[in-house]
Amino acid sequence: MAAGFINKLFRSMAVLLALSLAFISTAQATCRPIDKLGPTPTRLVVITPATGQGRAEWQAFIEAMKREPGSADMALLVFEHDVHMLTLGTAQQKATELSACIAQKLVADPTLGPVTLIGHSIGGMLTRRAYLDAASATSPDARWSSRVDKILLFTSVNRGIPATTRVSWWAPVGGWLLHNVPRFGLPVHFVLEDLQLGSDFIADIRIGWIRHFGRLAAEGGVPQVVQFWGTQDSVVTQTDNTDLAAFNGDVVVQVPDAQHANLQRLEARFTADPAARWALFRQHLFAPPGPVQARTTYPDRRVLFIVRGIRDSAYSEWVSSLRTEAEKVYGPGNVITPEYGFFTAAQFAMKPIRRRNIPSFRDLYAEQLAKNPRTQFDVIAHSNGTYIVAESLASTPSMQLRHVALAAPVLPQEFPWANLHRRGQFQALRYDTARQDWPVGILCPGLRALGYDDVGPAGLVLFGVPTHWGDGTESMRRVGWYPGGHGAALMPGNREHLLSFVHTGTNFSAGEKLQDEAGSLAVWTRLTPYLLWLLIVGVVLGVWRWRRKATHPARWSVIGASTFSAFVVVYLLLDAF
Repeated sequence: MAAGFINKLFRSMAVLLALSLAFISTAQATCRPIDKLGPTPTRLVVITPATGQGRAEWQAFIEAMKREPGSADMALLVFEHDVHMLTLGTAQQKATELSACIAQKLVADPTLGPVTLIGHSIGGMLTRRAYLDAASATSPDARWSSRVDKILLFTSVNRGIPATTRVSWWAPVGGWLLHNVPRFGLPVHFVLEDLQLGSDFIADIRIGWIRHFGRLAAEGGVPQVVQFWGTQDSVVTQTDNTDLAAFNGDVVVQVPDAQHANLQRLEARFTADPAARWALFRQHLFAPPGPVQARTTYPDRRVLFIVRGIRDSAYSEWVSSLRTEAEKVYGPGNVITPEYGFFTAAQFAMKPIRRRNIPSFRDLYAEQLAKNPRTQFDVIAHSNGTYIVAESLASTPSMQLRHVALAAPVLPQEFPWANLHRRGQFQALRYDTARQDWPVGILCPGLRALGYDDVGPAGLVLFGVPTHWGDGTESMRRVGWYPGGHGAALMPGNREHLLSFVHTGTNFSAGEKLQDEAGSLAVWTRLTPYLLWLLIVGVVLGVWRWRRKATHPARWSVIGASTFSAFVVVYLLLDAF
């Protein structure tokens, strides 16, 4: 019976894989010729559509444009990115192709002057990324961002696409496939993975956007930015625009009765009043850019993130106590303790679950920066919190922290701190280690032995990086070893030192006497991968020998049940301790 169930399970997985592969495609972006709306156009208008859309979905909009007297000065480019639900590739590739296409058109026709960018849904984020890439380009031909005077976003997914999005009947199914199509270790990546809420692509755009517009505001040359938002939108909320509003004021223009996918549509079946909807678009498309009424000066602000580990909460004693003391230094409202629910060692052992809190942390960072672009960030992180913070930094180059304190880091020894420091992503870092830290010393090297190279025992056997970079000043130091276990660095006597460090960047003291040696656990840490694989090989050989001797027809059922039971036991042990 068990064998039959297992066979059915594998057949079902094979069918699911086949169906998934049938819908997978590779995006073929097309840089089409521009459409001159008049004999001698001087302005280039670039439209980047939403997922699964192209020129056809914008045709009524384009026809309305052509009927306007001011369109004689315009040339139109519709960028056909060909991105669908299961399109392979990266969003960065599409943004790069868009930027190159715009540069090509401007070089080919030097008479085109100002540029107006229009982006719908994911097209809005591709547009924003292309604009930022052009702003940092080294080639003069590719640096077209200075010619942009308007950026008109049509319900751009500025914070990313929430996991609960329901655009149509296929959205839940497509979302499930997007996250669960087997990869088998292959470098298979879907474009829409980059457009999820809090992804590194989304977070990097939002943070880079704020920093770039801060520089433009200081120079007095901020483009006009508008976000058209449909009142019936089920994907984007009216408040998903804080990074746009940081230097452009109230950017939202409400479009009555419009949904996410048909916001730009002027056909009678999509709007009861096409003329009124077009009037909203025409006002911002054809009117000369007005002065940007936005706040361009902000007070200096310091924010402290306290990111806890597993089996803790934002209301744990050490978190609450540290938050209370930190608010005396940082001020009320400037100490943030992210809450992501109860977390066990079993959940930490599974990479998809381990990584699921990284997007929310990046999104939280971007939201706080958008509220005040002059905000500087410090971090105290413990255990799984060190993983969230470090992985966020590594995958989001525009994220910058000032001082970082890591207690019991669950990170690889080879984590690229030197690269992050060279990129200016942090100024000073301390990490506190303990002698009896078995989650770091046993669980992390065990996971590495199974192929999870994103975690490691650095919290016990140290990071293998120098402590002095660049100007020769000390930027990183180990504090330890403490005589205790996984939470030793969070004891009351040491919290004041952690808080002092993140505020000043210079306090490397500890609250108790430290040990000179890591102790015997460090030896077991180095042995763990070998012992684990010896155990696995022993079990496999034992099962193989037993199978050869067994004659009972149900032996595969027994093997399957035994294997399943072993997994359950390991999971329960990790879930309990």
